[in-house]
Amino acid sequence: MRLSWRSFLILLVSSVPGLAQNWDTSGNSMLNGTYYMREVTYIVAFDNGDLSRARSVSGTITFDGVGNYTITAQSFDSAVGVIQNYTVTQTYAISASGFGFLNRPDAQGGAVLGLVSNGIFIGSSTESPNIAVNSMFVAAKAAATPATVANVTGTYWVSHMTYPSGAVAFARDAQYSLVADGAGNIATMTAKGFIGNSGEITQTVTAPRYTMNGSGTLTIGGTLTASTGLIAGTPLLYVSEDGNFIFGGSATGWDMFAGVRLQPNEPAPSQVGGTYYQAGIDQDLTTLGSGFSTTYSYYGALTHFGSGLHLAHQRVYEFFSSTAYDYTYQDTFAVNSDNTFDDGILYRYKTGANGTIRIGQGRLGYLGVNVALKAPNFSGSGVYINPTGLVNAASSMPFTIGVSKGMFATIYGTGLASTTVASGLFPTTLAGVTVLVNSKAAPIYFVSPGQISFLIPYSTPSDVATVQVINGIGVSNAVSAFVNQTTPGFFTLPPGGVGYAAALHPDYSVITPTSPARPGETVALFMTGLGSVSPTITEGMPGPVNPLSLATAPLVVSIGGRQATIVYQGLAPQLSGMYQLNFTIPAGTPAGDLAVNISGPDSYNSQALLPIGAPSDPVSDAAQTIAPLTEQQIGRRWTR
Repeated sequence: MRLSWRSFLILLVSSVPGLAQNWDTSGNSMLNGTYYMREVTYIVAFDNGDLSRARSVSGTITFDGVGNYTITAQSFDSAVGVIQNYTVTQTYAISASGFGFLNRPDAQGGAVLGLVSNGIFIGSSTESPNIAVNSMFVAAKAAATPATVANVTGTYWVSHMTYPSGAVAFARDAQYSLVADGAGNIATMTAKGFIGNSGEITQTVTAPRYTMNGSGTLTIGGTLTASTGLIAGTPLLYVSEDGNFIFGGSATGWDMFAGVRLQPNEPAPSQVGGTYYQAGIDQDLTTLGSGFSTTYSYYGALTHFGSGLHLAHQRVYEFFSSTAYDYTYQDTFAVNSDNTFDDGILYRYKTGANGTIRIGQGRLGYLGVNVALKAPNFSGSGVYINPTGLVNAASSMPFTIGVSKGMFATIYGTGLASTTVASGLFPTTLAGVTVLVNSKAAPIYFVSPGQISFLIPYSTPSDVATVQVINGIGVSNAVSAFVNQTTPGFFTLPPGGVGYAAALHPDYSVITPTSPARPGETVALFMTGLGSVSPTITEGMPGPVNPLSLATAPLVVSIGGRQATIVYQGLAPQLSGMYQLNFTIPAGTPAGDLAVNISGPDSYNSQALLPIGAPSDPVSDAAQTIAPLTEQQIGRRWTR
């Protein structure tokens, strides 16, 4: 399918209209001054993933600190074939956390959604319902004095992805160490990466150089062919204000590279932790042998645990999906001898700038570039909600996942309450504390000085939720979140979203590694974030028994690579603020600790584990039917 130039520019964001009126803009000053920027945009029009069109825009973007910006840049579009000047003026809205969007002037309006931290903005145009558009946007604040070669000095770890021809079979990515001497010279580089669905290959680049006059160029030399070379040419080179971050790409191509400067005493991955913002673009070529591949672009956030674990969220747009969706997952990582670390077999990462910036490269048929930024440190006086502290109470997924109607939510901050109290009655005021969601008092389960757990009202509009806390001290700051149809998250044992799902056998005993679920057995899992229900209830009231209140969003559950049969999805009877999901473990499911995957119309969660044992002796259908549980049968042991 061919698309006109006009349709190429219409990057609609289905959830964006009206956000300017509702979104928190108290973080607009986080973008202020002149930044270097680059955006690459891909249009996929063929099942095999080949691009029908691509575009890059490189130059400067100037923010006024109060919501207006101007881009002065040059663009290169594959349909035009020459470099063109590109100038636009529009608005932006950034919340206190640094999460927000840049409105665009294109036709009916559109946006780049993303996050800013320490002078760097990363994002993507994830919401594009009319055309298959994938993009990655990077901007970094420029130094007040134009950068010279002396501003780029030291060792940088770089990830680089490119489409030399638009054919995915010849797409490639690479990771390499760039050692700059501050005088325009670079030591011999050894790039390791992949072409298409190949095994890892190596390229040596001798005598590379760079120039800087504010912006600059990186002279690699050579050209790329269909089957040889990972990096080549003379791409544009941009450097951040502090010199710790570099990025860029060809003025006449659609590649993107990003790199971080390593410090002399760079902390090991085991010493790095906390919340990171992320964005990236990927190409999954593992299915190319079957005639198709998928391009992904995304923004989001993650929690990095030095113990070797990620809890991560990505707001993803992919070619084969009609809309963007929220992908949430937990993953372990292994540290290599050079202090890179691998997220399974798909991505390799390296942190730099004292652990504040992470660069990633896709591997083994999964090509891509990922940039992650350590979130700013936030603090406030009086009644204060941490701007990144609104999370799913079950999964503990980062704040960028947003909320859904009826979701059990938790906020973190300081001065939130004067005491610690829990109430299974879910009053709208507890220990003198009220939580407002779009000015409506929400049912509260738990309050403490640093944490409140409450329910998102079913009446919350389907665009933005604004949360505030009122107590005897005063009124808190406001925190904004997108409202989605579903934000599934399983309660876990122990609580916190890591480890095993809170799940029961048909006899209501807890599923554990020593008492695993088995193929053919119907199990009950407890969760939040399944969205609207029918018949509707007043939030905070116990789930009804007759009739049961069913979750209306279509759901699919799989485990061990097999789709499960859902027996029940709805509110847990006689429990407040909790959903119950009953499904049958498919025949042939392998034994082991397996992730439970649940997808909704705008979500995909692969987080909680369920221990599966070997098949047991056949049992009767009656014994395998588990009824929705009552409060007396389950208790409230996994709600905090």
